Amino acid sequence: MKTSELDYNQPELAAKVLLRAMKLSSGCWIWLGAAFPTRSGLYGTIGGWQGEQRKTYLTHRLVYTVLRGPFSWTLDLDHLCRHTLCCNPDHLEPVPHRTNLLRGQHPSIVTHLAGVCKRGHVMDEANTLIMSSRPNRRVCRKCVTLRRQIWRANKLSPIPTLPL
Repeated sequence: MKTSELDYNQPELAAKVLLRAMKLSSGCWIWLGAAFPTRSGLYGTIGGWQGEQRKTYLTHRLVYTVLRGPFSWTLDLDHLCRHTLCCNPDHLEPVPHRTNLLRGQHPSIVTHLAGVCKRGHVMDEANTLIMSSRPNRRVCRKCVTLRRQIWRANKLSPIPTLPL
């Protein structure tokens, strides 16, 4: 879904979203309509018209644009409350994609911020391997060594044969 092609300034559609949102005591406005899954959670969607074409809009972007005004399409809307179905503009902040990722709770981000790999090895200068083919990718040297040892052991072990 290319959100940059959509006109999110649609007050009538935003009013429909607000009618179908459940207001929680935490302040979240949880969208109760259709949603689509992503790796980072469920996001609310609502259908509407843009000219003569039917389009699908993300509810949190729609409500934010109508109530707070347009924002740059190079930015993500970060859910400060961590509820991806929340469409309360007070809980949303336009931020660069990297900032949005680093604020998240994905296990790889948590371990990155903790300075360890997924197996708990410290990712210091001596133990960090930066791949030449992907300079932004950091790999744990101890884990690479462990994977190689397991691969060699499996490759060198004889394949058992069944008696006929």
